Amino acid sequence: MEEIFNKIIEIDKNAKEITNFEKEKKLNMDEFIESEFGIKKVVLDMEFKDEIELQKRKYDEMLQEEKLKIDEDVKNQIEDMQKKYSEKENEIIEKIITDIKKGN
Repeated sequence: MEEIFNKIIEIDKNAKEITNFEKEKKLNMDEFIESEFGIKKVVLDMEFKDEIELQKRKYDEMLQEEKLKIDEDVKNQIEDMQKKYSEKENEIIEKIITDIKKGN
């Protein structure tokens, strides 16, 4: 009977050791996965950040180009309007002078 009791104690002890080993193995595996995930996340974040910066620079350049085109168009339109206004002004002045000379 004592021999059976000792075997049960030994089996229980072995079972506890196996359980502890498996728990530690799982814990180590979880820590390893978290560590690997953390490293990959940092790498992906850095790559993503670089891609965002690249796209931001690209669109900033496109925006600046469009702004320059718009500024040039506005400048040209203003110059055209000033030229037309000046021509019209000269026409009106010439008409007034002509009318004065005619005595109207």
